[in-house]
Amino acid sequence: MQSIERLINYVQPFASIGLGLSYFLPLYQSANGEIRHADEWGLFFWAIPVIIIIFKTSNRWLKAGLCFLSAIGGLLDLFLITFLATFKSMPLVGFAIARASIIILVMGWFALCLISPLTPGHKLRYGG
Repeated sequence: MQSIERLINYVQPFASIGLGLSYFLPLYQSANGEIRHADEWGLFFWAIPVIIIIFKTSNRWLKAGLCFLSAIGGLLDLFLITFLATFKSMPLVGFAIARASIIILVMGWFALCLISPLTPGHKLRYGG
């Protein structure tokens, strides 16, 4: 399980950076052909401080709770950008990157919700 947790810990920062970068890319094309970017910066940069807080948390039950709340927030964010892009007109590259990044983050957080309570705390052993 630690190898899965290590993989998640490597993938999540890249996904959160991708989510942040998608803010600067065109998100959707409106019905009249105008290309629009995201209006709310908070929808795209919230994952970076959340990941830092989760990585710094040592209590496994608190980490599981934070991951669960983050995953719920990620699903809400995914719903909001889907509404913003799909129902207004045609999604563009920023939407695709944002959606993929949020899905990776949410899957990682749900996996950490399950892994964190099952793994004992990380302790260093000295000697034989």
